[in-house]
Amino acid sequence: MAILLAASTAVAWWMSDAKGPDRLAASEIGAFRFAGPVGWESQAQSFDGPGLTASVRVMLEAGERGRVLSVAELQYGRAVSPNAALGLIMQQMVRGLAQLLDTSPLRIGPMVGVRGRAYVMGDDQQMGAADIAVLTLDGKRYFGLSLISPSMSDAGDAVMVEQMLRSVLDRRFELMGNGIDIGDRTHLTLPAGLTAGRLLGRGTTDVSLLVSPTQRPEFFYVALRMMDTRAAVERLAQVSSQSTALPPALADLIAKAAAQPNDPRSRFGALLAFMYWQARHELPARLSITASQVEGRPVLGMMLNDVRPNVVYQVLEAVPLDDTRALIMELVAEPTAAAQVQAEARAVISGLELSTAPAGAADESHETPTAPDAPDSPTHPEVPGARRTAP
Repeated sequence: MAILLAASTAVAWWMSDAKGPDRLAASEIGAFRFAGPVGWESQAQSFDGPGLTASVRVMLEAGERGRVLSVAELQYGRAVSPNAALGLIMQQMVRGLAQLLDTSPLRIGPMVGVRGRAYVMGDDQQMGAADIAVLTLDGKRYFGLSLISPSMSDAGDAVMVEQMLRSVLDRRFELMGNGIDIGDRTHLTLPAGLTAGRLLGRGTTDVSLLVSPTQRPEFFYVALRMMDTRAAVERLAQVSSQSTALPPALADLIAKAAAQPNDPRSRFGALLAFMYWQARHELPARLSITASQVEGRPVLGMMLNDVRPNVVYQVLEAVPLDDTRALIMELVAEPTAAAQVQAEARAVISGLELSTAPAGAADESHETPTAPDAPDSPTHPEVPGARRTAP
């Protein structure tokens, strides 16, 4: 036993100290903190594409091995699947002629992604290998990694990539656990297997709370915002009257809703149309809104992207809480996980608890929509002509 232990210790030392896979130190790129290798020469790069901005740091290892590590922050204008982000890493950060061999899903706490391995032929016609991976919380910002090695099989490379991936932290979010106050007089209790992260900082158009699984390998989450629908419509009407950025039909819809402050259905229709325009840069041909109930609460929904190959499934839902407040939910998932994200949304609604105590000071999670040069928000109650579906 002692001999076996000594041998195991020697192998671990050889892999970590001689090969250097775990000689890592805290580093940052964009919104991400991670552990990167010490003493490697670093160069900054970037590339852009439709709806994408990428900041890249290329790190070159000194010595005979000459491995090349690239880490990146990928910023997308809208949520994309981990497989799409991994494909971009393969195209942009793996130099030479490469063939992807296999991929496997990643789940590290609330973050999800994909890891792959490829054979690479460099300019010197020598074969090597590449480890590639992506990780994300919301599908809009990804941490990407590519480690290219002249060795076809090196256990030390796999160890270093694993250590790096497990160190990644998205600094935009603070993990909240399973019990969260999501607004004035509103508490959310999540079941085991789900966790929530609160978006840090002000002046952002992103969600204020993101609920994601901690164990399942699929990419899906529910983004939450607590909205004062009356204040949201009033603010949008103000902005649209002073700006020509909104389409005239949308500006008219918002103005009519603002003129009917006691009609929650009109407010919801206007705000939902605004959110659709924000996400798609176009207006829906018609407001096709579904109506259902979960745990006795009315739920209204509108499809942004349905289940199609290579397109992220997205649905907007609103849960009215009282005459002015609504919980707005954006369901996001890879196509094969549409059923899972719907179940997650039902779990969120089931976990809502409303206090009857008098309202206190305004909570920072009460937001208003983000029109051009405006704040943020969406809304809630039923809309004339809403299509009813079973719960």
